[in-house]
Amino acid sequence: MGTLKRIAKAVFNELVKPDSFNKGEEFESFVRSHVYPKSDYTLLHRTHDYTSNKNDYIETTKEPDFKFKSIRNGNKFYAEAKYRSSFYNNTIEWCKPYQLKRYKEIDKKIPVFIVIGIGGLTLWFNNILWQVIRRSGGPHH
Repeated sequence: MGTLKRIAKAVFNELVKPDSFNKGEEFESFVRSHVYPKSDYTLLHRTHDYTSNKNDYIETTKEPDFKFKSIRNGNKFYAEAKYRSSFYNNTIEWCKPYQLKRYKEIDKKIPVFIVIGIGGLTLWFNNILWQVIRRSGGPHH
């Protein structure tokens, strides 16, 4: 495929990508750089982005967004980044029941943490919440 054709395809894919995916990807980048920075955590796994999955769904996308290893103590864990634009009736639906079930199954082997970003701009979010799967009562926070 020629260079111009690849550029046109990339631009088209960005234009048709839903805004919710853009915000989610921005929040994932924020989580990696500010919550679990390279200086403290080795990235072992990261799920694939919207464009990769749009063309050919990758099964490991069902895992939490990140798998890290702490440089300080060697502990491994997963982190799922969830962005929501605002609260609804003073709650956040951060996942669906089937996702919570999957996270709890994974958490039996390796801890899973949920990092929830609410509102805000690309480089800073109004609220950051953490949810530990083992203590989670449900898909709302």
